[in-house]
Amino acid sequence: MGKYLLAHDLGTSGNKATLFSTEGQLIASCTYNYDVYYSNNNWAEQNPNDWWQAVISTTKTLIKNINPKDILAVSFSGQMMGCVCVDKKQEPLRNAIIWADMRATKQTQQIAKQISPQRFYEITGHRLSPSYGGQKLMWIKDNEPHIYAKTYKMLNAKDFIILNKKTALKVQFF
Repeated sequence: MGKYLLAHDLGTSGNKATLFSTEGQLIASCTYNYDVYYSNNNWAEQNPNDWWQAVISTTKTLIKNINPKDILAVSFSGQMMGCVCVDKKQEPLRNAIIWADMRATKQTQQIAKQISPQRFYEITGHRLSPSYGGQKLMWIKDNEPHIYAKTYKMLNAKDFIILNKKTALKVQFF
């Protein structure tokens, strides 16, 4: 009887999922594509619930021929520099603003007036850019204060799945 590792990669175009044996043999892999919503020349958003549907669908596909209790670990990797605002019930309050979205230019300029790019990097480990989540959250605060007021946490794609859905995933499959 084999033991398995299940991996999900929540990318920009879809969730790429793989099932490996503990010996490193690829057992199965599949991809579930989802949409990116582009607008306003430099905005890019995704529905976080599409990511969840992708994880459910690919997991069902990959484990259909094995006993789910033989899965030893589930891992997640995914796109970074996003902004998923969730409420206290861990539900998304709006579409996620993904890494490719550059709407937070004004907020990035506001930071640059307060701190040098070098100092910003020393503090955060990141360059000063509208692509990062903190600047995106500042944009929400400035432009969607009703969303900002309800925001309990700001997450990235994989963190949304892990925080919001880990119990549901375990109950559903394992």
